[in-house]
Amino acid sequence: MGIFDIFKSGKSGRSSGAPTPLPIAVPSPQELAGLQPQEQRLLILERKLDSVIVYLTEIKAEIQTLQNYQETTRAKADANESYYNSLDSRVSYLESYRQG
Repeated sequence: MGIFDIFKSGKSGRSSGAPTPLPIAVPSPQELAGLQPQEQRLLILERKLDSVIVYLTEIKAEIQTLQNYQETTRAKADANESYYNSLDSRVSYLESYRQG
């Protein structure tokens, strides 16, 4: 279960599933055919690097989503606290008024 799956399912906390494996792009045998061993290794490394870049870009997007969610939650909490403080002061005023 990934980060987005937690939000979709409404569950909280860490997922119990294994982490999503990094999908590695591998050159096809046709792409490797005719290349020298060193060129083959270079092509394989380029594909792995491309895969890592894509994976890190996805992680960056998930982090941004979580930061946005955190900011929204913080704003809601601040608004709730402000509202609570307003109610608390009203109650205090009414209690003092009642006591004369």
